[in-house]
Amino acid sequence: MLEKQPEPKKYEEYTSLILNDPRVQELLTKYIGTVNIKVKSLANLGLEDWNLRGKKTGCIWNVDGFGYDSSGERVLIECKHSSSRKIEQNELAAFAYIIQDVGAKTGIIVTTLGLQFGAKQIAKSEKIDLVVLDYDSTDKNFKITFNTLDEPTPENPSHSIMALTDEIHIGFGFVSSSVVTTYPLEEALQRLRQKTNRVNFSEAEIIEEAKRMVE
Repeated sequence: MLEKQPEPKKYEEYTSLILNDPRVQELLTKYIGTVNIKVKSLANLGLEDWNLRGKKTGCIWNVDGFGYDSSGERVLIECKHSSSRKIEQNELAAFAYIIQDVGAKTGIIVTTLGLQFGAKQIAKSEKIDLVVLDYDSTDKNFKITFNTLDEPTPENPSHSIMALTDEIHIGFGFVSSSVVTTYPLEEALQRLRQKTNRVNFSEAEIIEEAKRMVE
């Protein structure tokens, strides 16, 4: 389904493109309130934008990216790409300290597998938002999920979208275009719950239901 993409720098690049995708921006604004995302590997900015000086320590901190909330305050972004482990407590604590030292309002951690328990506790305490972006995501094909610090419930679900792009070649191959299908996964989950007496479903079941919704 999604392209195998093991390069952390590529993950940062795709993160920037995906977070600025209009479909994702709608969720990002709604659930996190952060806009105008920039991530280092893609943005054409000077070193002063990425090397932020701590107000208390005077240390220079290098950040993966940043955005702004509705009031114009800076929100730092950290990208962690791993196929095997969740973000650990000490890693999240370091990110939380950088946010405080440079005087940013808060932060967003973008990762593939989520956070370990201690890291979740720090994120909640410091109001750091979690975005889970599938390990194999690219700017064309991706799955991204918001609201995952707590276990999803029917009353407080996570909010995911999956976008898959099919390339279409016309005529003799000199012209090409693409069709993007966006699957509203949380809506599909609600429909499955309404149609059955079950609460939990596999990802494959949810995707199949979502496909039926957009056919």
